[in-house]
Amino acid sequence: MIKRAFTLVELLVVIGIIALLISILLPALNRARQAAYSVACQSNMRQIGQAMTMYQNANKGSFPMWDTHMIVTWYPNVFRIAWARTLWNSNYLTNGKVFQCAAKPPNEVDLNSFPKDYQNSGSPTSDVEEGPFAYPDYGYNYKYIGSSLWILPHYNDPRDYEPAKVWKVKQPTETIVLVDSLAKWVPWRGYYIVEPESVNAIYYGPDVRHPGPSVNVLWADGHVTPVRCDDPNNPFTAGALTDGLNTPNHWDLN
Repeated sequence: MIKRAFTLVELLVVIGIIALLISILLPALNRARQAAYSVACQSNMRQIGQAMTMYQNANKGSFPMWDTHMIVTWYPNVFRIAWARTLWNSNYLTNGKVFQCAAKPPNEVDLNSFPKDYQNSGSPTSDVEEGPFAYPDYGYNYKYIGSSLWILPHYNDPRDYEPAKVWKVKQPTETIVLVDSLAKWVPWRGYYIVEPESVNAIYYGPDVRHPGPSVNVLWADGHVTPVRCDDPNNPFTAGALTDGLNTPNHWDLN
């Protein structure tokens, strides 16, 4: 029996079919991967929300302070602590990877090996002390939830910077606590705070990095949802992230 080999044309047809299948499957696989990243990100946010609930139970219903530097800069022996490090130091979170979104490049510092009692005695109120906790991939609604900066403070009076109490949040299912964030001067990093659309949003703000396009949001009642943005280059096109006079404001406590 004579064995017949593939002709060149047949081989090229097979290669073409394989290439066509790959071109069809790769975008679907990429979409599935991005969707998985978004789900993992939402899981991270839920864990952070649970940690905040434990913090509230131990601190008379208070959300964590966004950053103690507003209080400690005039006290030379007190070290600044950002909200992420507050939860970390208190053991409400035990895996540093919850601060890292799978859709972003991993942080260069492994928080699991970062000492909880770290203090930089040479510069107690510097960003060095704050360390990698200034760059989680999730930004805190620091102006309304993490402080009372929206109230004109008296100079050097730390009482004006107290974070919100849970019972002061009138609509917890519709009030933003955390959002996917971006430090725009180092765009591979997140940033630990975000705020409503303002001049500061050109430096740091929400990061549209999930399918939709969308950003993930942790709400004050602990649930997490993706919020769709009409323009991936402008997260404030998402209805829930706007704070205009003619739209609902999901940032404040009302």
